[in-house]
Amino acid sequence: MKNGRRGQEMKPFAKQTTGQALVEFALVVLILLYLVIGSMEYSRLFMMFNIVTTASREAARAGAVADNTGSPEAAGEARGNDFFNSAGYPTGHVDVRLSGGIVIADATYDFPVSMPGFLPGLSGATRQIQRTTTMRKE
Repeated sequence: MKNGRRGQEMKPFAKQTTGQALVEFALVVLILLYLVIGSMEYSRLFMMFNIVTTASREAARAGAVADNTGSPEAAGEARGNDFFNSAGYPTGHVDVRLSGGIVIADATYDFPVSMPGFLPGLSGATRQIQRTTTMRKE
């Protein structure tokens, strides 16, 4: 210590590390951006899984409770496609078929990936999401 003051001997060292914080930020911000963009993209994908699952369930239920005068397939497809439209995804598609006393509803949607190749598992421009629901005809 010089003249009883603290910290004076540290000043020359501090002058030598003026860009250290900038370099550390540049390295850390890349990792943070990857995590933020990844969590947003996987959140969108999870939301679409839920929407497709619900559209499939709605279509199967509508086909299962359709009266005998109408077609269960047509009622189910109309309800499932209406659900996709009301959710804001009109490109989703629902197919309903009747096999014995079972109603089978297949819902599909081509999920557009925001940044193809940026995240593992989401390499193409689109990823097809498909869900199937079966219910007994009532």
